[in-house]
Amino acid sequence: MLKEQYLLDSMERKEIIKNFLEKGYQIDFASLEFFFKNQDKIDQFFGKIENKQPPSIITLNFLRSFFKKPNIETLKTFDLENERNSVQQFVKYFTNRYEKLREFLLNNVNLTNLISINKITNQTKNFSLIGMVREKDEENKCITIEDTTGELIIYFDKVAEFFHEIVSDDVLGVVCDKNDKIIAKHIVWPEVSLRRSINTTKEDVYCLFISDFHFDEENFNKEAYEKFLKWVNNVKYDKFYIFVLGDVSPQKDIIVNFFDKLPNNSFKIFVQGEIDPDIDVGDVTIRRPSLLKVEDNLMFLVCHGDELSKYKNIWKGCPPDKLMVNLLKKRQLDPLFNKQIYKEDQILETVPDIFVSGHFHEPILLNYKGTTVLSTGSFTSRPIFWLTNLRARETIKVDFT
Repeated sequence: MLKEQYLLDSMERKEIIKNFLEKGYQIDFASLEFFFKNQDKIDQFFGKIENKQPPSIITLNFLRSFFKKPNIETLKTFDLENERNSVQQFVKYFTNRYEKLREFLLNNVNLTNLISINKITNQTKNFSLIGMVREKDEENKCITIEDTTGELIIYFDKVAEFFHEIVSDDVLGVVCDKNDKIIAKHIVWPEVSLRRSINTTKEDVYCLFISDFHFDEENFNKEAYEKFLKWVNNVKYDKFYIFVLGDVSPQKDIIVNFFDKLPNNSFKIFVQGEIDPDIDVGDVTIRRPSLLKVEDNLMFLVCHGDELSKYKNIWKGCPPDKLMVNLLKKRQLDPLFNKQIYKEDQILETVPDIFVSGHFHEPILLNYKGTTVLSTGSFTSRPIFWLTNLRARETIKVDFT
């Protein structure tokens, strides 16, 4: 009986070897044993390896990296609601926004003499409020702010620099003086806490953030792209995540061909940009801005960036890192209401360890209260991108000019 089983097993192993040889691949003994015990992975291997460049002999180490899954969990996707919303839904949505952001503000020591709007009297002189901005008047440098008890007009004669950052539907704290009218002395945002631990991994994990290839455009920098391909296929990292932050090409075949040229031992995350077609490619595909948990304990807020463009227009001359920091201060990815509400609240209840965006073609690195804020370059203007080691939380510039 044992002899018969041994002969059957030997025949199966020979069949596996023959199958691989017919496809043009050689495998070592350890790989043979792997496929003998995991025969369901043989067809999966042939399907995934097509058009790639495997080593001359397939080894077990190569298979481990080949079948390894990225340690990424999507915690929240900031996706807009497609259905028509009722008045009740809007009321619930904005009430929820106000209550959540108010909680961040309640314990802020800068909000002295905190009261609600209906408690303001003729005798009230110095006080603080928490409210939502219903309207912003650029000409008169004032806002109409409301809480659950009423509404109030506040003027920004003395602190006009804060006025510039405010948008309608913000939830904020205001330190006020009251004489003939109510004047803002100071603005307090829900903000990022200073008392944050810097999350790291126990082992070296490298993340490359790259975007805006624009293969189809006339000013696509082919020389810089070839430098990138040479570099990315020669780095040797045990754990290597490549975040492609969108605007690769409007053509699916070009995107597929690009991802096929990325190293086999990397995890590839595709964040779809506004020019990219709807396509699943790489190990993870993300279609909307998302909060990800990476390697069990680090939070990444990733987006292509076209969703943030309206704030670049509102805050004229604002570089992308300042724009992104403003949104972190507000603890909202998209505070300004524009006809549609989000399926899930867009409040940043969890502060990201890394906040990264493409789209702006401006390579910028900034650390803000423990959050690494990154904006990537492009292959049409400045091919400068970022490589982060999650163990050291160190980010270096990767320049292909």
